[in-house]
Amino acid sequence: MKRYRFFFFDYDCRANLLQPIPEHWHNKEQHIKNQKQTLSNLIWEYGEQEINVKKQNLLDIGIVPLSAIFFHNRFLRQIRNSYITGCYYPALTGACALGERILNHLLDKLKSHYKTTEEYKTIHRKKSIDDWEKAIRILQKWGVFNDKVKDEFLKLKEKRNNAIHFNPEVDSKYKNLALEAISIIQKIISLQFSPFEEQPWWFWLSGECYIKQEYESVPFIKEILIPNCQLVGPNHLVESLYPLEINDPSYENKEITDEQFKALRETWRSNPTVDNQLTPLKTNSSTKK
Repeated sequence: MKRYRFFFFDYDCRANLLQPIPEHWHNKEQHIKNQKQTLSNLIWEYGEQEINVKKQNLLDIGIVPLSAIFFHNRFLRQIRNSYITGCYYPALTGACALGERILNHLLDKLKSHYKTTEEYKTIHRKKSIDDWEKAIRILQKWGVFNDKVKDEFLKLKEKRNNAIHFNPEVDSKYKNLALEAISIIQKIISLQFSPFEEQPWWFWLSGECYIKQEYESVPFIKEILIPNCQLVGPNHLVESLYPLEINDPSYENKEITDEQFKALRETWRSNPTVDNQLTPLKTNSSTKK
């Protein structure tokens, strides 16, 4: 009866907080207060020197895309930090390198599930590959990437080739090139790892994000997304987020559809005292049932 629910994502919306305040907003005082606090945090993190440039750089690269926790999160933040502080060429090359690492990480994590495929035979002895088109083609063949993700990776491949191999225009356009590369890698992360994009394996229920049952055995879901989830029933109660504590009763051992899960969850949310909870069982963030 249970489904895997997401609780924690990587996200940073400070760029939105620094945007000009629309005239029609009613609670401008609170927004101004938030802006001042955000700017103070930027000064603390990046230093006061050229803070207006740093602020504009943050506005240019926008928010950190909401993403499931994977190795890419910390590297993306380092890339963004480089751009914000004016280290544009490291940001450019870092964004391109991160794209290649994502490709290789996914191949390494998932290839054991595809040992019977022709694609596996071409990569199973290799620790990594630098042929982007081959990696993209394999991951799309395995159903990991859709066409949108593939197209963004191909765009980043071109940025990578122009940045790494000698190209005179990099000397004068490194800032714009860095911004373009960061925008692409953030789009890739959003498309592939964010539950707000149109990937088929998510379903939402009153602000709660779950994985559809039919996708639980898919290698990408099993290896990358499920480790960031908690397995919960329709009557679970979140008692604390930090640390994560969930009160979840025992359930009848039977299979239900996602639609049935939604209906049961909605019923319980509207009336948490419904008499279908049995022995309460507390779990924490390291427990899966």
